[in-house]
Amino acid sequence: MSFKKITEPDLAGLGVIGLPDAPGLSAAEMQAKMEEVVRSAVIPAFNRLIDELGAETAAGLLGFESVDGLEAATVQEAVEALLRTIQQIGEDTSEALSALDEKVESALSTSEQAVEESLSALDKKVTDALSETEENVSMQLGEMETVVNEAAEASRQAYETALSEAKKYIDQKVINAGSADMRSEVYDPQGLKMDVFAYAANAANAAAGKVREETAADVEALDREVTAMGEEVGALTEAMNGMAVSMPKISYVTATLTAAGWAAEGELFVQSVAAAGVTVNGEGFVTPAPMTDAGYEAYSDAGIRARQLSTDGVIVFQADEKPGADIALKIEVVSV
Repeated sequence: MSFKKITEPDLAGLGVIGLPDAPGLSAAEMQAKMEEVVRSAVIPAFNRLIDELGAETAAGLLGFESVDGLEAATVQEAVEALLRTIQQIGEDTSEALSALDEKVESALSTSEQAVEESLSALDKKVTDALSETEENVSMQLGEMETVVNEAAEASRQAYETALSEAKKYIDQKVINAGSADMRSEVYDPQGLKMDVFAYAANAANAAAGKVREETAADVEALDREVTAMGEEVGALTEAMNGMAVSMPKISYVTATLTAAGWAAEGELFVQSVAAAGVTVNGEGFVTPAPMTDAGYEAYSDAGIRARQLSTDGVIVFQADEKPGADIALKIEVVSV
């Protein structure tokens, strides 16, 4: 079907062409004859053209000159080709956003797992270090106890040995000199004038004191080592208590951009929605996404985008064109 032109057959018998020089018509008839072509041929054809241009099929009648990347014979074919291209772009974009979302979730999961593994490894190292330190302290205390016991035993043996030697010496002198010979030159040749047993006890105590001094020095050195180990364990524990690991947290909120909720702002349209968990000073970001294909098309066609956050718990959207329908959104909130 195409637009109909006015042809010669359509003009046959109309107008003054072909009338005699003296047509014999009245003034009114002559006026009607003069306008007969316009009223009977041109006006009906023009009105028919107007109706055809206003019909739904008009685009299929209008010609179209193909351009690079768009082959079409009519305006209708060109519009249908453009619509198919836009739909394909929307599908490709939706798939790309879905793939990107999967990658982000995978990256966050991998990061969380890596942090957990690092914390587990660090906890094991600390546990092993504390266990090793406890074993070392226990071993050092055991060694210290052994040294003290050995020192005490050495002191006792030295005391007993000194007493035994003193007794043997006195007994031998008594035997050699006879039991009645108790002169001072016999049992006190050096003129010490003191009890032999007291002298032997003093000598034993001096020997034991020397052993105790040496033992005390060893115990003091060992105590310093144990104290240093305790300080190292305390520092390590304090460092562990001071550690803090922060994981990204993801939450989702839903909201609806209503068709009636848009307010004019200059050449743009704006609308605010509530989004719990979103803060102005929070270190994070939000990702709004339409929940349906129709919503995605309306979102894209209207040029909708979220503005920078300025109020806690509120996201402001702006649009180049006012949408004619509600758009349901799923908003991803990532905070770190």
